[in-house]
Amino acid sequence: MAFEAPDGAEIEGLLTVRDVAEFLHVHPATVRRLITRGEIPFLRIGRSVRLSRSDLELWMAAARRGRPLDDLRAAASP
Repeated sequence: MAFEAPDGAEIEGLLTVRDVAEFLHVHPATVRRLITRGEIPFLRIGRSVRLSRSDLELWMAAARRGRPLDDLRAAASP
């Protein structure tokens, strides 16, 4: 699944809170709340927050299956 920026350009790698909010069709404050609660994986780079596209895909798969994210990460590891 490819993520697209508002201008239509494909995004690879790290996403901003705004990118994730637009993809999930939620307000950026909702994404920040998920980050604060530790419910969605994220990276802090300096003062900026970024979300890994692959971690977001795993998080979404875990949510669909009702499984903890760590279980899916373990299953995806070689």
